[in-house]
Amino acid sequence: MDGIYAKGKGRTNPIEAQAVVAAVLDHTCDPKRKNLSLGIVTLNAEQQRLIEDLLDAERRKHPGLEPFLTQGSEPIFVKNLETVQGDQRDVILISVCYGPTEPGAATMSDELRPAESQGRGAALKCCGDARNLGSHDLCQL
Repeated sequence: MDGIYAKGKGRTNPIEAQAVVAAVLDHTCDPKRKNLSLGIVTLNAEQQRLIEDLLDAERRKHPGLEPFLTQGSEPIFVKNLETVQGDQRDVILISVCYGPTEPGAATMSDELRPAESQGRGAALKCCGDARNLGSHDLCQL
């Protein structure tokens, strides 16, 4: 994916966020996966809000998505590393967000270091929980 990380300008990656929403829509339309619970984990709150906004826009365009997104014993969640502890789903989509800051530029892997240094690395363990049937990283690192 050719996403661009808006470092300091909102700390989001809109192309990656759109890819996450497309993956959610694919999940809901796939007869083999649509009954599996789904969660989305982002590495920052700004990307979380962007994905929530994009999902809301899709919900307004396609009201049939509403039951999948909000009902059932485990409705879809969108959370960031600070808020995801203890949440489990069958499938987790991971939006890393960080990447090149301009087309063709080197990846900004240093952006991931704060998560490790602030003790948030442990939060990623929920994404690899034994219950998960699948975990998909959506990034360009």
